Amino acid sequence: MTLTTRLLAFFLLTLAGVLVAFSASIDLLARAHLRQTIDDALAADLTALVGAVEVEARGVEWEPEKPRLLVTRPAGGSTRWAVRGDRPIDKAQSDDAPGQTPLPEFARPDAEPFDYTDPDRQRWRVAELTIAQDGSAAPPAADSNFHRALRVTVAVGVGPARRTLRDLELGLLAASVAILGLAAVAGRWVCRRALLPVRRMAGAVQGITAADLGARVGVPTPDDELRELAVKFNGLLARMEESFARQRHFTAEASHQLRTPLTVLRGTLEVALRRERDPADYRRVLSASIAQTDRLTQIVESLLFLARADAEARPPDLEAVELAGWLSRHLDETWADHPRAADVTRELAWAGPLTVLAQPTLLAQAFDNVLDNAFKYSEPGTPVVVRLSADGSAVCLAVLDDGIGIPAEAVPRVFEPFFRADISRLRGVKGHGLGLAVTARVVAALGGTVTAAANRPAGTVVEMRLPLVPPEVLKT
Repeated sequence: MTLTTRLLAFFLLTLAGVLVAFSASIDLLARAHLRQTIDDALAADLTALVGAVEVEARGVEWEPEKPRLLVTRPAGGSTRWAVRGDRPIDKAQSDDAPGQTPLPEFARPDAEPFDYTDPDRQRWRVAELTIAQDGSAAPPAADSNFHRALRVTVAVGVGPARRTLRDLELGLLAASVAILGLAAVAGRWVCRRALLPVRRMAGAVQGITAADLGARVGVPTPDDELRELAVKFNGLLARMEESFARQRHFTAEASHQLRTPLTVLRGTLEVALRRERDPADYRRVLSASIAQTDRLTQIVESLLFLARADAEARPPDLEAVELAGWLSRHLDETWADHPRAADVTRELAWAGPLTVLAQPTLLAQAFDNVLDNAFKYSEPGTPVVVRLSADGSAVCLAVLDDGIGIPAEAVPRVFEPFFRADISRLRGVKGHGLGLAVTARVVAALGGTVTAAANRPAGTVVEMRLPLVPPEVLKT
């Protein structure tokens, strides 16, 4: 079922419920009004007939010349009446149609209206009232016009009123059906018109492929939810296009970085096999091949690490690492034999324990990449500062050098795989452009952030910030 159909069905069901409630209310009000009108006419006729009855000490007398019936005919209905006493009374009933069944005596409570259906299947609204002489008076004479009691009966026909109600109900039904029909046509047009931007966006999206991510969906003019959807979707397409572009760049750079050492390795081996050589030449060729193999291994490991999804790159097991002690041991064990080990200056700007949750192997890889960059891009003999500090919620491990620095326009891209600033290439600094990218992935997996900026007056500062674990958490 399409969205247009669902919206239209909901709208029509709601409108149908409103129309049913409205029609039912009108019908109930009309019924109450007609019944009240009939009862008022019934009471008026009964009052007029009672006015023609005289009550005296001798008895109750019917005076046929006195009644002034209103002859009220609500909604076209007819009125019948009858007056009955101890014996037959002249001119004491209405002029009924020939063959019509006489109005019976009902003996119902006085003046209480009730419904009655005669043998001819005609429906009436009836009321009766008994007028009697004082119970202590003597009975009236048998040859007089006086009676001990007279019972007045009045009936008003309700058939025309029922037909009026039926016509009203049919009219309400026809009007409701017509309104629902018009609402269905208009509602479908409105829904299709309102959802037209969605269909256009769907058509535009259908034509977007991985080979052409530059296309965008049209943004509707009204400032509504559909416009927001189009803007957000175009933003998604822009991010996908950027991601695909980076992926293509990553693939191209990876191919280039892998092809170069393989070409060198193959060329070296082919040259060595062209003629017989002495053992020293073979050792030199093998040493060069091993160096190229190590370079390939480093590139492949970095590529595999960067190619993993974020969830896969997150270390499976983290442990509490006291950074001050770990950093001191790592520098002594790993970098003590480095030619520039004497250039390293250690600074600890925090007196208490600096504990983080990390995986020591990955943490060492991230730190070593930064420190190695500091050595490569600064001159021997210039200081390289390893600074450890904290700000209460995070630990900052920074490496500062006085090297060639990073151009301002290159700072936003230094953590992209294979990116190397032009100044690095021009100076012939060896590298693959993967070190800082791996560092950024590792620090992110540990829940931290890494930034790079220009050092003053020269050089670069790279800061890795990791969440500080409070001592009370470690105790628990």
